[in-house]
Amino acid sequence: MAKETSEADIVFLSEDSEYCENDFYFYRMDELTKLVKIFLAAILLLCLIDWSYGYYLFVRFASTASFVYLAYAASQKNQSVAVAVFILLAILFQPFEKIALGRTLWNVVDVAVALGLIVSMLTDRKENK
Repeated sequence: MAKETSEADIVFLSEDSEYCENDFYFYRMDELTKLVKIFLAAILLLCLIDWSYGYYLFVRFASTASFVYLAYAASQKNQSVAVAVFILLAILFQPFEKIALGRTLWNVVDVAVALGLIVSMLTDRKENK
């Protein structure tokens, strides 16, 4: 049975309704950004395990797409340094032209980037409070 709408359920938006919608948009973007960073950190740390080549190819595609999204999200907040870092990481991890660093160096890069993502997530959390 459908719920009837009462006057108490009706919310009147002020002239600042566009501002409220933007706040909600940025809140949702912040939540998605946090999930993307957690996902990326996890798959990068899993690269320390010896997987088949297919997993590393998946990581390269997923990382590139995720870093492009993170660059976009940072640009929406006018964080030019973060935009540059995420674009450089997208170029480093892109799957189309393989950058041969060797397994040991890639492991160092994976751990460093995963730690950087975790630190950035914690600093974003402190700034939002």
